[in-house]
Amino acid sequence: MLKNQINQYIGLARRTDLLDKDFTKVIHELRALPINGFPNDGWDDHWARRWEFPAITSAIIANSKPGDTILESGCGITQVPFWLTDFDLEVTGIDLDANLGKRWDAVKVNKGKAIFKPGDMLKLPFNDNTFNASYSVSAIEHTGNAPTSVSEMIRVTKPGGLVVFTMDIDIANTDSVPSEHFEQVQDILQAQATPLYPARYVSPKDLLTFTNRTLKPQSSAWLGLKYFVGSIGLKKWSDQCIYFTVDVKSDVSAKIVHLPASYLPEHVGGKEILVSNVIRYNPNFDHRVAVHHPTRKSYKYDGVDVDVLPRLPVTNYRYSYFSKIYPDPSIFASYLDQHKPDIVHFHDQGEGASLTHLRECKRRNIRTLVTYHSPGQSCLQRALTFAGVEPCDGHIDYVRCTSCQYRLKSVPGWMSDVLARVRLPIDKTGKFNQRAKTELFYQSWNEFYSSVDRVQVYSTWLKNMLMMNGVPEQKIHYIELGGPGAEEPSMRQVSSGPLKLAFAGRPTYIKGIHLLISAIKKLPADAPVIVYFFGAGWEDTEYGRDQVKAIAGDARFMRPEALAPKEVTKRLRDMDVCVIPSLWPETGPLSVFDAFAAGVPIIGTNHAGIAERVRDGHNGLLFHWNCVDDLHVKIRLLMNDRIELQRLRENVTPLRTSREFAEDFGLLYNQMLNNA
Repeated sequence: MLKNQINQYIGLARRTDLLDKDFTKVIHELRALPINGFPNDGWDDHWARRWEFPAITSAIIANSKPGDTILESGCGITQVPFWLTDFDLEVTGIDLDANLGKRWDAVKVNKGKAIFKPGDMLKLPFNDNTFNASYSVSAIEHTGNAPTSVSEMIRVTKPGGLVVFTMDIDIANTDSVPSEHFEQVQDILQAQATPLYPARYVSPKDLLTFTNRTLKPQSSAWLGLKYFVGSIGLKKWSDQCIYFTVDVKSDVSAKIVHLPASYLPEHVGGKEILVSNVIRYNPNFDHRVAVHHPTRKSYKYDGVDVDVLPRLPVTNYRYSYFSKIYPDPSIFASYLDQHKPDIVHFHDQGEGASLTHLRECKRRNIRTLVTYHSPGQSCLQRALTFAGVEPCDGHIDYVRCTSCQYRLKSVPGWMSDVLARVRLPIDKTGKFNQRAKTELFYQSWNEFYSSVDRVQVYSTWLKNMLMMNGVPEQKIHYIELGGPGAEEPSMRQVSSGPLKLAFAGRPTYIKGIHLLISAIKKLPADAPVIVYFFGAGWEDTEYGRDQVKAIAGDARFMRPEALAPKEVTKRLRDMDVCVIPSLWPETGPLSVFDAFAAGVPIIGTNHAGIAERVRDGHNGLLFHWNCVDDLHVKIRLLMNDRIELQRLRENVTPLRTSREFAEDFGLLYNQMLNNA
């Protein structure tokens, strides 16, 4: 019963919304959970404890093993140490109040595994390197010397151990931890510890709810006072800060090899940009990029070695293409033996990041991580649309997926369903029989995701799809995407001139550019609208060339502009709306972040990653998937109603930055290295 209750809290603590800016919903769910049977210092029902307790408990349990020794500094009397003993951990609590010993002794849960000792947080009565982990729950601010408190916790924790704490920060320097002490704490952490989890800041205002569109504090008069003092601009309330750090420093940087299949500057896409940001904002690691190409030579990009390897030999192209297995891995095997990476980071799957590459890593006990950049990784036809006519939920089913392949070849639906059940043993690569091709592809997919150590995603729909296909939840690591930060607030008022629409991205069918062009052509020829296209490669593909032809001679369309990624946001600031009409389920896309950083609302497909980030009627409008008519209606609405357009624009706020996104990878790398 006890462990079930703890797991309820921990399950909530691991949810991504506990790490979001808006804590209201999850805190209310935490409030609803029972806490009967535990000791009570009078603070368990305090708003902060309802997220601090599960967050700290989750971090300790995730990074500990049975028999580990744990210290709570400034313990009081709460549930946390007794929760931890139920996971076979030995907990020592220390507090200035010696009378707490009797109350600890009275607790009947796992008798003897939780021990109280009187003592001072500023001079802990323990030798150096005593505990496997140390934690403190909002006690540091009461010592009057936060830097010393944190230093003492680090001192008594073993190298490689975990230090976790929360504390109040006073942004007005009138109470709690003053800003100068907080800066000293940050310096101590930077010098003596490596982050395992990101620092998170929570304010009492996160406990507010909406009642008839009016902010209303929850029950506590103290909380209401704290919020309302802050709300009138005096800035006196304290933010709650939680730090998770690992006490380990090394003079040798861990080696990370990235396998993105293609890289800058030859290929400019969302994946390449993200890899570049991960490298740029994690300089404490020794990064290399490896790609395969038959003729290019190795080079440096932005100071990073890009190693160009020959392609792996192929004896049966169809077999290797669908199975991602190559008969001779010696080229990549030699590369691994030469550079001896600590982590190989796969960016999607393909010829340059295949199952063969993964097998070679596993043979050498190299840690492996895959980032799921594009939805095509789990779809034979790469677009995750069933027969090209409707969105697919991504569920892997041999019959259904094979039927989809036949339908794409114009085989009638009923016949496709019959043929999908037929297997020809002599056709092992699917040259004639689509079922064999499906089996090759998904057998490889299953082995890859069973073998890789971690899977990183940045969309909720993608995490759910992977779990639906059998990938364990504990293997999936969610890192919310990031984009360019807003250099300054966008104060531009919507003009009364032509509505300026922009598309930013690659000119490929899955991006739905033809839908935008068709929707505009349904408007009168003299409609006050201008469409801009930002992106390169329009003349490189048949689809791109077809779209250029479609807009030729129409004054409402401007010729595409090839912009560097860093120029896109600046260019979007002059636009009224960014249109994202994607057909495939976006895992991002980056154009959402570009637009919001520029202060521009979005008209986008009501599907996958776009729908996760665009709130219909708030900071943009969503239209039905693959529906030209609905897109036309949304464009016409904003063309004719500039007040509505201005309202949407005023609701736009930048999402998290690419730096924040990239730095979270550094934390993930450290987790993988420390949990090996």
